[in-house]
Amino acid sequence: MEAWDDFYRALKPGGLLSVSRWYDAEKRRSELYRLVAIGASALQRKGVAATELRHHVVAVNVGNIVTVITRPDAFSDAQWQGARERLQAQGFKILLGPDVTFDAVTSTLLSDKANQAFFDSLPENIAASTDDNPFFFYTSRFSDFVSTHSWDMMSNNAAIGITGLLIIVALCACGYYIVLPFLRLAKRMPMATLTPPVAYFSAIGMGFMLVEISQMQRLMVFLGHPVYGLSVVLFTILLFSGIGSATVGADTSSRRVTVFRIAALLTTLVVAGLLTPLVTTWARSLSTDMRILVSVLLLAPPAFCMGMMFPLGLGVWRRHHELLPFFWSTNGITSMFASVLGVALSIQFGIAKTYALGVCFYAVCAIVIIASRWVQSIDMSAAKGPVSPEASIAGKEGATIRRPHQ
Repeated sequence: MEAWDDFYRALKPGGLLSVSRWYDAEKRRSELYRLVAIGASALQRKGVAATELRHHVVAVNVGNIVTVITRPDAFSDAQWQGARERLQAQGFKILLGPDVTFDAVTSTLLSDKANQAFFDSLPENIAASTDDNPFFFYTSRFSDFVSTHSWDMMSNNAAIGITGLLIIVALCACGYYIVLPFLRLAKRMPMATLTPPVAYFSAIGMGFMLVEISQMQRLMVFLGHPVYGLSVVLFTILLFSGIGSATVGADTSSRRVTVFRIAALLTTLVVAGLLTPLVTTWARSLSTDMRILVSVLLLAPPAFCMGMMFPLGLGVWRRHHELLPFFWSTNGITSMFASVLGVALSIQFGIAKTYALGVCFYAVCAIVIIASRWVQSIDMSAAKGPVSPEASIAGKEGATIRRPHQ
């Protein structure tokens, strides 16, 4: 929908915006509906009243193509009658116009009744696609991914069914490689010892990939091409997360440093999440080189901090050296699962909510690692035990006696 705002700004007074898509009156109306929904939303953002939308939208059909024509200025009666005669003379079938209605769905879209309840009541998702949910071609809902429509290989919605299947396969992999080994390990060690690190490394895997996938999807629109979205986002996140990982040394005993790293992580994630839509809107007219630079600046700080979390966890739980391979595999399997889940969540709920979920997983990491460090400090204090006055005096006397020999 934001793209249509740009198109409208480029129009001269009285100009028209025309968009064509495939169409089948019996089997393929969803793209027509979505075009009308986007046009209606964009026109309302230009100040057109919902009750006047029908005077701004025309849809015509010839063969298996439908063309939706919109304009910020209303069609006058004389303009419409002249256009109608020319369209009919050229063999176009008029589906929508100031005095032409098509069906109940389009009539509602071009009225003040097209609320969220209306869109939720429809069998397909035809709500206007936005930069936060730019998946124009996917109209199936994930709750219906097992339907025949989602598996029609001649339909764009086939990706919905395939993604749903991949989620099931990834869940099975999580069960086999994480849940079953966890249950076996739980038989020979306390759950209180095993659960925190497993939850921590699982949350890292989920959080990292959800943030990466959502930022890749969001900046792909900003950069203008999927190749840029993949290469710039993936390269930047991997590079700076690696640099961040290298800053974590073998000694992670300082609680203050751990808290500082976690605070920096959550702060940069929240700031990046809030700034990304604002900055990309402001910088969308810049050159490609500048947009790449802006993307790197948005990605680098949170990526640097995300990279610190894995070695930080290894340092906290390094005493369980025999479990380190399991921690690595847990992180890898959950990352694989999150890479598929992130796509599904973005299509169903939007990119911003997917990103927010990734931040929530890192918040879980913060809680787990801080609680574990606190428990470890208590255990170490209890293991040392209280120091008696006699032992303290003896220690001082021993130190006095030994001092001359130093």
